[in-house]
Amino acid sequence: MNSEKIRVAFFSVIAAVFLTIIKLIVGLLTGSLGIISEALHSGLDMLAAFVTYFAVRISDKPADERHNFGHGKIENFSALFEAILLLITCIWIISEAAGRLMIRNYVVEVNFYSFLVMILSIVINISRYISLNNAAKKYNSQALRADALHFISDVYSSIVVIIGLAFTYMGYGFADPVAALGVSLLILFATYQLGKDTIDVLLDTAPKGIIEEIKKKVFTVDGVMVCEKVRVRPSGPDLFIDLSVGINKYENHRDIHRITTQIKQTLLVGYPNSDIAIYTFPADEKSQHKGNIFFRIKKICYEIQGVKNSHNIKIFNVDGKKHISLHIEAEQDVELDKAHNIVHTIKQEILSNIEDIYDVSIHLQHTQDLYEDVQDITESRNDIVDNIISIVNGLIQNSSCHNVKVYEKDKKYTIFLHCVLNTSSKLDDVQNTFSMISDKIKQGIQNIEDVNIHFEPN
Repeated sequence: MNSEKIRVAFFSVIAAVFLTIIKLIVGLLTGSLGIISEALHSGLDMLAAFVTYFAVRISDKPADERHNFGHGKIENFSALFEAILLLITCIWIISEAAGRLMIRNYVVEVNFYSFLVMILSIVINISRYISLNNAAKKYNSQALRADALHFISDVYSSIVVIIGLAFTYMGYGFADPVAALGVSLLILFATYQLGKDTIDVLLDTAPKGIIEEIKKKVFTVDGVMVCEKVRVRPSGPDLFIDLSVGINKYENHRDIHRITTQIKQTLLVGYPNSDIAIYTFPADEKSQHKGNIFFRIKKICYEIQGVKNSHNIKIFNVDGKKHISLHIEAEQDVELDKAHNIVHTIKQEILSNIEDIYDVSIHLQHTQDLYEDVQDITESRNDIVDNIISIVNGLIQNSSCHNVKVYEKDKKYTIFLHCVLNTSSKLDDVQNTFSMISDKIKQGIQNIEDVNIHFEPN
């Protein structure tokens, strides 16, 4: 539960209660309809502040079995309720002001306290508006935004009332109900804006321009060929985003997962309070959004017998021509002459079917088994464990190398270890550190086949 949102809403309740009481007292003592209308306005602000306070407390509750999309829409219902309260206030003020303008037999006593209470109201309302508006922007809270709107409309209406009181003091008695009408018009305008925005959210209306903006962000991710069926549904401070992306039909599951993960990360930068669902479908060459060279390379590899997967495709521009580098996976037991034929065939197909190719470099590797039967020899080979810890601690100060495990298969060792690094280390530094440690361990200990390191911040 967000304590800052709740605290801001609670202080707004206190401010609204205080302003309502002092305005009502001064309004009744002076007989000013402008001040009384302001007291009613503040009374509704108080009720709205209470509603906002409870709405904010409920909206931050996590999703549950009955409320799968969370409780965010309680904020929108709260805002709609506040808009209705504002509308009722306007109707009453307009009715009273029109009646007083017609009969003109009322007395308004304008004194020092009349002006003091309105000036105090302006100061408090500006303070609450700034606090609520900042919190509303920070947490994208429509309930806090509605409450902020109440307080800023109170500022404008207080200014109108002060002007009306000044004219009344100079002998123009009609200025007081006219000021009250001015208050009601300001409130009506605020009510219209708030009501329209709230109803849009309750009807699941997507924010203007957001669909096009999301598509632009999605197309910045390499591997996305099509982006369609983008749907956005606001709920309180949150956004629920659904979209379908077309991905090269020759991509493997790992690359598809990488692409969708990168799409989510890209969208979360612009829309941090988002729940994102991505659906993928295979796209062909005709439907892609941008350049087809990666698609064509994948297609060539896919159609050659013996190739299980292709990945790590890179294109280097050399004086206007392309040097293509890629990795190909084949079965472990493939013989050298067949492996050479696979590589040669891929290279020739790329050179024949893709223009401006300078060279093609292919790294062939075997597909790795998902399951391997190994023996845990960690406890019986303390010499290897101690040697690894010594190597790591010799390379990195305060590395705190721990959780070392040694697995054996066919007299080859696979090493797992944890290593602590400085919290400020960048990913490039982490990768370089991994390579340095891995190389040193393989050099210092015989028969090391693989090294796996889990880095932790200190």
